[in-house]
Amino acid sequence: MKKSFLLIALLVIGYLINAQGTLQFNQVIRVKNTSVSSGNVTTITVPAGKVWKIESGTGPDGYELSIDGQLVYASTAENFAVNQYFYIKTIPLPIWLPAGSYAVTVSNSLNGNYTTVLSGIEFNVLQ
Repeated sequence: MKKSFLLIALLVIGYLINAQGTLQFNQVIRVKNTSVSSGNVTTITVPAGKVWKIESGTGPDGYELSIDGQLVYASTAENFAVNQYFYIKTIPLPIWLPAGSYAVTVSNSLNGNYTTVLSGIEFNVLQ
């Protein structure tokens, strides 16, 4: 009897405690930033009542892309004699972004302007 009561009490408490709300799919997002030079910082804004799940970030070889200092994409250039090699770092994704503004920073080891893209999913936060 005591075990049943304890189990029911835990289930009720678990049901009443809802820290994040329920997520409902809203749309696929793709944030494209063109003509980006090294050190360029742009701001992205996740609307109120939404949350973004960033699944990937892409850019050309020799670039690093970060959101508020957290690396999203990295392809680093290495010079070996005449040949130039690139390798892509493994980045732990996804990154969850609650409503608010975030600094997106691009840095590169090469010269020039390029396009970077963040891809993800936008969810509605239901209470």
